[in-house]
Amino acid sequence: MKRACTRFAIFVAIAGLAAGCTSRQIYQSAAGWRQNECQKILESADRAQCMDSANKDYDTYSKERGVNPSGK
Repeated sequence: MKRACTRFAIFVAIAGLAAGCTSRQIYQSAAGWRQNECQKILESADRAQCMDSANKDYDTYSKERGVNPSGK
């Protein structure tokens, strides 16, 4: 599953850059996909942890990664 996530993230990043999207827009546009992937997890505790991560707002996500949250 990590490989699929990585491929999707790369695709979204490339597509977003080509369309002139900011990192924030790319992150927000992938929220539904992340949530759908979490729904595939059978173990409820793991699924809940995945959903917490999938629903994280961009500013929190950026701070955890040490990235400028301005999205530029």
